[in-house]
Amino acid sequence: MSSIGETLKKVREEKKITLLEAQRGTKIQLKALINIEEDAFDKLPNPTYAKGFIKQYAQYLGLDPEPLLNEFSSQDMAVAPPQEIKVMSEDEKMKSKPQAKKKPNTNIMILAAIILVLLAGLGLTKIIGKIASKPVGEGKQEVPLAKKVKKGKPKQLLVKENEMLKLTAKANQDSWMHIKCDGKIVYQSILKAGSSNTWQAKDEILLWVGNAAGLELDLNGNSLGSPGRGVMKNILITHEGMKLPEK
Repeated sequence: MSSIGETLKKVREEKKITLLEAQRGTKIQLKALINIEEDAFDKLPNPTYAKGFIKQYAQYLGLDPEPLLNEFSSQDMAVAPPQEIKVMSEDEKMKSKPQAKKKPNTNIMILAAIILVLLAGLGLTKIIGKIASKPVGEGKQEVPLAKKVKKGKPKQLLVKENEMLKLTAKANQDSWMHIKCDGKIVYQSILKAGSSNTWQAKDEILLWVGNAAGLELDLNGNSLGSPGRGVMKNILITHEGMKLPEK
């Protein structure tokens, strides 16, 4: 019995379709197509993407994707989840390094103490002189309340806080989408070219897309444009707008 990859490769070769032609037709990256045909599903981003790519590739070749998807699920082909790599800043690197203990310089400490004593004496003399020169009854000046309280900068919101987030995605090209609204998965499929869909959330919407360049996003009537190119993970939509993951 042929494996998933062998079946797809055999049909592609029988139809005399090259991998480059398949890549242009499916919009799936060439490397991902090669991994699928070699049954190297552990090299794909995650099981959800693997299933989506298998279905999309099978449909492109004119095959029924269901038997292939059932075989994928039955064999429990686990795909390694993406690993987060923490990049330490220079400050964090300096803090993590053990600091060498320096021996105090006795001469410098003595000199510093003498200077502090002289400055303290000079400052006290000036203060006494100012108090003596002020007429009796001259009180302290009150600092205006506006200067005492520092107000924080208000957040720049694209959508009012009391409004529901309404995200609309329009597909110019086929694109696999995985969407969570307030932590719940609400969509996990291919958005076909020429179609659109809308999702709502109270606080946030999290997107994973397989063909970011083929999408146009709109948030409550505000155009967000395309979220990028290729596979994009952890695109965060909040009342402040769209936040792309740091590279």
